[in-house]
Amino acid sequence: MFGFVGVLTFFAVFLLCKCGGLNNNDIPLIRAKIGGLTGTPSFFPSGNGTGTAVIRLGAFVANSRQQQALHNISAEVHPDSAAVNSTDSPSPLLRIELDIHVNDDPSYFDITQLLCGRLLARNTHGLLLANDEDSYADNYTIAKYVTSTAAYLGLPVISLNPGLSIDSLYDTATTSPTVLQFAASVTHQSAAILDFLAHHEWYRFNVVTSMAPGHVEFSQQLQYQVEQLNKVFPEWAIQKEIIIDMSKNMQIPMQTLSYSNISVTVLYSTRTEARTIFRFAKLFGFLQQGYVWIAAEMTTGSLEDVRRAPPEFPQGLVTVKFHSLAYNFEERVADALLLYRKSFLTYSQQSQLDHKISIRSCHLRQSKNTELFETLKDTSVPERSTFTFSDQGFVENPRIVFASLNENSIWKKVGIWRNGSITLDKITWIGKPDLTPTGYSKRRHVRVVAIVEVPFVAVVPYENVNRTCHAGVECRKRNKTTGHIYTMCCSGYCIELLQMLSRDMSFTYDIYLVDDDLYGVQHDNGTWNGIIRDLMEGKADAAVAAVKMSSDRFKVVDFSVPFMEVGVAVLVPKSSGVVLPHAFLAPFDIAIWVIVLVVTLNLAAVSVFFFEFCSPYGHNRKIEGYAGIVGSKFTLGRAVWMTWGILFNNSVPSKVPRSYTGKFMTNMWACFALVFVAMYTGNLAAHMIHEETHEKISGITDDKIQDPHSVEPPFKFGTVAQTSVEQLIMRTNPEMFDYMKTFVQPSSEHAAKALKTGEIDAFVYDSAVLENMQDKDPKCNLIMVGKVYGTTGFAIAFTRGSPWKAEFDRQLLLYDDLGVLDKLRHKWIEGVCNKKNNRKESSRLNVENFAGAFYLLIATVVISVLIFTCECLCNRRLPRCCTKRTRKMGFLTLISEVRTHVHGQFDLTI
Repeated sequence: MFGFVGVLTFFAVFLLCKCGGLNNNDIPLIRAKIGGLTGTPSFFPSGNGTGTAVIRLGAFVANSRQQQALHNISAEVHPDSAAVNSTDSPSPLLRIELDIHVNDDPSYFDITQLLCGRLLARNTHGLLLANDEDSYADNYTIAKYVTSTAAYLGLPVISLNPGLSIDSLYDTATTSPTVLQFAASVTHQSAAILDFLAHHEWYRFNVVTSMAPGHVEFSQQLQYQVEQLNKVFPEWAIQKEIIIDMSKNMQIPMQTLSYSNISVTVLYSTRTEARTIFRFAKLFGFLQQGYVWIAAEMTTGSLEDVRRAPPEFPQGLVTVKFHSLAYNFEERVADALLLYRKSFLTYSQQSQLDHKISIRSCHLRQSKNTELFETLKDTSVPERSTFTFSDQGFVENPRIVFASLNENSIWKKVGIWRNGSITLDKITWIGKPDLTPTGYSKRRHVRVVAIVEVPFVAVVPYENVNRTCHAGVECRKRNKTTGHIYTMCCSGYCIELLQMLSRDMSFTYDIYLVDDDLYGVQHDNGTWNGIIRDLMEGKADAAVAAVKMSSDRFKVVDFSVPFMEVGVAVLVPKSSGVVLPHAFLAPFDIAIWVIVLVVTLNLAAVSVFFFEFCSPYGHNRKIEGYAGIVGSKFTLGRAVWMTWGILFNNSVPSKVPRSYTGKFMTNMWACFALVFVAMYTGNLAAHMIHEETHEKISGITDDKIQDPHSVEPPFKFGTVAQTSVEQLIMRTNPEMFDYMKTFVQPSSEHAAKALKTGEIDAFVYDSAVLENMQDKDPKCNLIMVGKVYGTTGFAIAFTRGSPWKAEFDRQLLLYDDLGVLDKLRHKWIEGVCNKKNNRKESSRLNVENFAGAFYLLIATVVISVLIFTCECLCNRRLPRCCTKRTRKMGFLTLISEVRTHVHGQFDLTI
């Protein structure tokens, strides 16, 4: 760091020298531009010819109040001549001249100009440096410029603020520091804080720092000292260490703190940053009873303004303070001026030099001299003999005071620390002033935002008598008009899920309903509304509601694993329906009708005819050995007539096959017909009682929705405004989006009423919500139709990078495995109308459903071929056996014919 600063310093000095330096006319221009800054050294006071030596000091201050305080105090510390010119001390009277400059965001080059062109040219011997504690980070840059340049020139600087970290100012390995500070170092502050914790047996604690200057050194010191203590006492540990970037969303780091079961937190930040941190800590519940906050000195500043703290600082906040509560800016100024005076006297006496010193030159590197700084460091502050300085410029063995905020937000001294010894009085704690915290937080807390969407989140009334929630949990809602916050009861699928998660994951929660009643969509300017905006702004930790996962939302928030699958579907109203004219064809798919009536039936008829025609025992063959009867012909037409009659179970006069193969084939066709008729009859009943009670829509991609003007009157449909469904339609079909603007609905409840009154013909929305609207409708007059489009899921939304996500994911996956989510769905989503509508429109039977009957026919043909083969073999290879059997058959046939003849005559007689 110093190498860079040295180059800048050398370059600035070189330009000043090459250009002839600064003349008297340039000085007013610099002061006008910079607003005033400080000076550089010349090591002895300069006489003015009156016997009075002048100590010239440059001072950098942050505001006019500090400027006026310097003027007033410098006049008070001038010693009288009697005090200085005593017989014991030959030193002349010393007078202090201050060249005070108010910081106004100068650059490093401007500071170099001021030091070299004005202060050093006027024989300035030392510098005073003061920062504004409410703008510490900004002033720190100026302090860095001043101290770096002063170190390069060997010019002593006395800082008038609580400790600046030397390591962060410049590289101490290459440059000797020339800064003295009336403050305790971070090493001593850390030691005091750890002794305070040990006194209360709080061996585990959290550390929260902003990115304020010195935060790295503070954290490193705490970590180092804890490691040393841990070697002797293993209980010591830093539970959580959180660094907050104040320019970013503070939600995530503060939420991370909620994962710690330790309630003791050490804070390092500027006073302005601390106000913001405590505002968020209050939102997260970290300022409740049992929590302890201990702040470094820089966080609370000099405790000025009647020692009253900012309103954001909690009652019970503990801080460390160098020396005493009353040791403020004015006392530091007085001590600094007295130290300069005493050091100059000592230095002049030791060096045995007169008071006439030549003006130092900025560009002469050999002019650097740190002897005066060493004298300052070795000199004790008048009237404060305990103020001696270490090599790093801090007070050695400092006295550190502990202060606590009382109920009036005023700092009160509660203890002293010095050299590892601590003494404490009664302390006012956060929450319960008299109850010393245990150091452990009881439970973790989650702030939940929700939105009313039945059945996921519903508002139910309080129990009238004692205003308690018997069905649900308490939730808050802000009135948009008055701003008043009302407490009510919330219940539903998501509320019960949250209760289960809280029980199983051991966290507490509070619920509020989002102000604008929106889930959250992104505007054209990139901003969000609704639940998503609340998560982005850190108003809530999680959104437990029917929040749909989408690509746009994934960019700004995190989602858990989905707890319910959902897509876009269409809900329509029912009407008094009629049986469709083609309902008798509905039981089977068109492919079945074609295969059975055109293919299978004709193939069966051809097969029967073929076997009967080719069989040696068929109607078309004479039976060997029996000449009395000549068989009648069995034609293909008769075979087709027979198969049609058997298929539809009609008693029609037909000639049946005579051969064994034909008879077997006919019987198996009858079995096939029985199965066909049974399946047709059963499915037909379902289709005949199913009336067409709604618009036939296949889903969001249906022509009536894609082109509503294709029907008369135009098809009216809409969705809920400012939802993910509306955004999906807007992106995928802008024309549809423009059309449906006329029919947009404020909520799903309003949409249900609009469907029943005929204001809209269809409602496009999340399938899970539509399913509940269908199943829970009092008269079952709504029905969800078509296919679900764009399937995604409902999930719990978290702030970006939330540490809660992983825990919720694990628990939700466990619930899914155990069937808990299915039970919740059955309880909250499904209803009475679900059973009525679950006829599933008696879906038509297709080829796959009828495959068994076709397998039966194939097996029949195979077996028939085997039987036909046996018939042929029997007729050719076993003629005697077959002949005998044929004769028997002829005898029986003769008896049958005689019987028929007799009955025929009888019938004619009658």
